[in-house]
Amino acid sequence: MNRMNGQITLHGRRLRLSATQARRLSALLARPGHLVRVTQVGHPACPESAAGLAKAISRLRGVLQPHGYDIYAVVGRGFLLAPLEEPEPEPEGKEGC
Repeated sequence: MNRMNGQITLHGRRLRLSATQARRLSALLARPGHLVRVTQVGHPACPESAAGLAKAISRLRGVLQPHGYDIYAVVGRGFLLAPLEEPEPEPEGKEGC
């Protein structure tokens, strides 16, 4: 992901985000792979309800997941932007017995 001239691009394609979504994502992009506190993602002058912030993060997930990224919630602490976790392939077992 790149932040250039106020736009956020992923794999060369511009992400369609509202100004609020872009601000939230920018806070997460400033510290990829690290915990970002709820107060850093929410609006500092107007604290949101937990449900409102959860809905906003859900919308961002919808934009990011097709590109291989997700926002993970750490209950009571904040959020973490990271690549999607891919399931481990099943080990090849012995067939028959």
